[in-house]
Amino acid sequence: GASIHPIKEVSYAGAISWAAGIMGRHFNISGTGLNQYVLLLAGTGKGKEGAADGIDLVYQILRTAIPEVETFRGPSNLASGPALIRTLSDRDVPAALAIVGEFGLRLCAMVDPRANAAEITLKAALLDLFSKSGEYKTLSPVVYSDNTKNTKLLESPAFSMLGVSTPETFFDKLTEASVMDGLIPRFLTIVYKGEANVSSENRVTTMDPALMQRLLKAVETSIYMSRNNTFCHIPLTDAAKKMTRAFEIEVVKKMNAMDGECASMSLLNRAHLKVLRLAGLAACMSNPSKPQVTEVHAKWAIEFVEVDMAYISSRFERGDVGEGDAKQMSVLREKLRSFFNTSKPPTKDPKWLEMLAKGAIPHSLVSQKLLAVACFANDRRGATSALNACLKELIT
Repeated sequence: GASIHPIKEVSYAGAISWAAGIMGRHFNISGTGLNQYVLLLAGTGKGKEGAADGIDLVYQILRTAIPEVETFRGPSNLASGPALIRTLSDRDVPAALAIVGEFGLRLCAMVDPRANAAEITLKAALLDLFSKSGEYKTLSPVVYSDNTKNTKLLESPAFSMLGVSTPETFFDKLTEASVMDGLIPRFLTIVYKGEANVSSENRVTTMDPALMQRLLKAVETSIYMSRNNTFCHIPLTDAAKKMTRAFEIEVVKKMNAMDGECASMSLLNRAHLKVLRLAGLAACMSNPSKPQVTEVHAKWAIEFVEVDMAYISSRFERGDVGEGDAKQMSVLREKLRSFFNTSKPPTKDPKWLEMLAKGAIPHSLVSQKLLAVACFANDRRGATSALNACLKELIT
C-alpha cells in the first residue's frame, strides 16, 4: 500500500531483500546464512523503484523505535571488490544490504570477458561473499602493498544486495558463458512483465501495528544475536524436509540429463540452495524467536525459485539474449506472433487489421514496431537492412 505503483513482484523484491539484510547472518539453514542477491527486472516507467522506496520507508518507520536498524543499511555503489570488503570490515558486525540502481549494466560488465580490474575484483568478492555467511565460515584478509587498504578476517559476513534493471539492459549483454561463471545463478531474479500502472490514490506511509511489531521483533532478535555473536540453525519439519529433498532430487536428475555444461545447468546448480535460503527467510519472518521451515514455507520457496529459473532458461532457449543475428531473429519471431494476439490488437489502423485478419503481415507494420528496438537500431548495417535480412532468412 506504500508504493506509488503497487506491483506484487516489486513488493516481493523489496521484502525479501530487506529481510535478508536483517536476518541473513545469524540465522542459518543447512550450514549457510540467509543472505540474498536479488535482481528485479521491469521495464522503464513500470515502478521498479518502488522496492527501494519501500525499504527506505521501513527503515524510516522502524528507526524511531530501534535506531540501530540503520546499521544493516549497506552501500549504494560498489566500486570494487576490495572496497566492498573494506566496507564490511569497518562494521562491528559484517552484515549489510546494498541497493544498487541500474544494476543490469554493472552485472554484465562484471561477467564480460574484457572486464577491467575493478569489475573482476568485485565479481570475485560477490562470488565469495555469497557462500561465507554461515556460522564458522570466514573470508580471509586481503593484504596490499599499501597497508592502509588491508582488510581483516571476516567471520560469517552476510552481504545481501538488491539490484534493479530493465530486462533489455540485462539480457542484451548476456551470454551463456557469462551465466556459467557462477555469479548470475546466485541471483534470485524477480520479473515484472505487466503494463505500467497509474499512480495509487490510496498510498499510505504508515505501517499496520501488527506488521510493525513483527518487524520490530525480527530486528530486535537479530541485534541481540549480533551483540552476543550467536547463531540459530533453522530446523525443517518432516514434511518440509521431504518436499525440499524431492525438489533437490528432481534438480539433480535434470542436470544429469543435460548434454554438457550449459546455462540451464548452471542455473539448476544453485536452485536447491536458493530454495532453502528463501524458505528459511520466510520462517524467520514468521517467527524470529523460534523459526521452523514448514511445508507452506518450502512450497512457496520452491514455486518462487522455479519461476526464476524458468524465466532465464526460456530466454536462452528462444535465443532472446545477447546481441547479433540470434537476438534479432528471436525478437522478430516474438513480434510476428504478437500480431495475431486477438486479445490485444497490435494496431488501430483498419487497413492493417484487415490484412492481419487475412493472414498477411504488412511490412510497414513490422518496420514501425521493430526499427527502433535496440538489437536492430544498433546494427552496423543499419536498422532497415538488418530487419530485411532477418525477414529474408525467415522466408527462406
